[in-house]
Amino acid sequence: PLLRKQRKPGVHQTGGRSHLEASHLATSIAEAGPWIRHVQLSENHRGVPGTGQIDFSAVCAALKVQNFDGWLVVEAFSRIDPELGDMLRIWRDLASDWQLVAQQGLRVIDQAWNEAS
Repeated sequence: PLLRKQRKPGVHQTGGRSHLEASHLATSIAEAGPWIRHVQLSENHRGVPGTGQIDFSAVCAALKVQNFDGWLVVEAFSRIDPELGDMLRIWRDLASDWQLVAQQGLRVIDQAWNEAS
């Protein structure tokens, strides 16, 4: 009801957080579908996409059902910058460099989007 009262309502969906709080990512996407404007695709451990438990093909399929045409971005953290890693409470190395995060993240998301029915 609150979203329906807004002129340009929108929801920011994050994979890692939704993985922890929702019973199923596809269900949470279906529930918020018309209002999703921006999606941060993240692994359950916040590392490089494709190295954890998130089924990105299922996430992308659920977004396609909602005719999602907003931004898909990779959200990944590491200890490449130790000070930032400390602030974010990242206690293990999840990536060796930012290029790896960008390249592998793009490859995994692109493949998931293209495979989604």
